Amino acid sequence: MFRQLFFIFLLIIPFKTGFTQQNSEELPKTNYNAFSDVLNKGMTMIEDDVTILGKEKIFKMDAGPESETGNFFLNVCKQRFSAYRFVYDKSTDSIDYGLFVRNLKLGVEYSVPEGKSLLGDDYTVRKISVSFSYSSGKPEHESNGRNFSGSFKDTVNVKYLDYIQNSGFAFMNSELPEKSFFRKAFVPAVVVLVSAATVILFFTIRSK
Repeated sequence: MFRQLFFIFLLIIPFKTGFTQQNSEELPKTNYNAFSDVLNKGMTMIEDDVTILGKEKIFKMDAGPESETGNFFLNVCKQRFSAYRFVYDKSTDSIDYGLFVRNLKLGVEYSVPEGKSLLGDDYTVRKISVSFSYSSGKPEHESNGRNFSGSFKDTVNVKYLDYIQNSGFAFMNSELPEKSFFRKAFVPAVVVLVSAATVILFFTIRSK
């Protein structure tokens, strides 16, 4: 009997420990904020260029054809360069320089969910990717072409997936790959076993 109780105790302890650790987690960064942070790193080269050309000049920012990713880029740009003389109307000609962003690509992907412990929550590795090419000058004299590629990677509890993807931008959402057979079938069975073991242990102790 002692061996059986000891076995049940070993099953219950990891379960309770994992539950306590997960309850102390902080909310992860949203995809919106992660994309904004990476884009801001890429905009550093634009800011350097504007400083060299003259902050007092009038610049027209052109992010290419109308698109969801382009609109997001411009939103971040307006916040970053609110103190500069930037215009965003493509029909405007009264400018000193044009700033041209092309081949803008923003995406997010997740790894197959895995547990940090046998009975703990599932976690996925999130990777935010941003890339674009940039040049400046007059439309017919674009120069100083450069490329930016940046990323953000972290590990996120799957239960926060809806929270991190709640942005209103479709490109910030991605399907989560299916869990492995082990996590889908075996682990739930172990959870049921542990729950049953807890009940057995409780009544066994009470009967002593």
